[in-house]
Amino acid sequence: MVRGRDGVRQVFTDNTAFHRADGLFDLPPGRPWSGMFDAVITANGAEHTRRRKLLMPAVHRTAMAHYREVFADTFARSRFAAPGGDPFDLKQECLRISKTNLMRCLLGFDEAASLGPFADRIVTLGTTAADPRVLLFRRDLPWSPYGRWLRRVAGAYDELAALIAGRRAADPRPDALSILYHAVDEDGDRLSTEEIAGSCTGSSRRASRRRR
Repeated sequence: MVRGRDGVRQVFTDNTAFHRADGLFDLPPGRPWSGMFDAVITANGAEHTRRRKLLMPAVHRTAMAHYREVFADTFARSRFAAPGGDPFDLKQECLRISKTNLMRCLLGFDEAASLGPFADRIVTLGTTAADPRVLLFRRDLPWSPYGRWLRRVAGAYDELAALIAGRRAADPRPDALSILYHAVDEDGDRLSTEEIAGSCTGSSRRASRRRR
């Protein structure tokens, strides 16, 4: 906002000037889901550069063309595009459009699936983490809000991992999840299941922040 495009580019690419951190969403180490909120925006140094390269296909112009088609289709089926029509809740319709676009472009769900419980769990993980009851007592106990939230994170990771495994067995698709799984750099490196899950959850968390 202050320095324009060049300033934004520096924040995202200059590893010598910026250290990216997001301690609010740090998870207990040593679990399969420990990196659920680790994304390119929180990586540093060579790891940041590596992830940026592997994420580039998901924002290539061909991928963006698919996302644009999805956005247009979602809007065409929204209450905004209905001729005449009855009054409706503006906020809820905007939320529905945002979530539908996110789940169709990111995870490749159709509209009906994108509005289901799984989509809600993914999208709301970040917002519920900011609940003071979760933040103030970060102890992994079965009865604590933080412990219950960790169970939600673990469950969401298991579902995402199963979805990623499904993409592994399928032909490439235009959604970002499939693109990320099939992306390979010049050294033959690719993102792991944990890294893809973190990238997807990080995107969902940023989208939920924008909706608020």
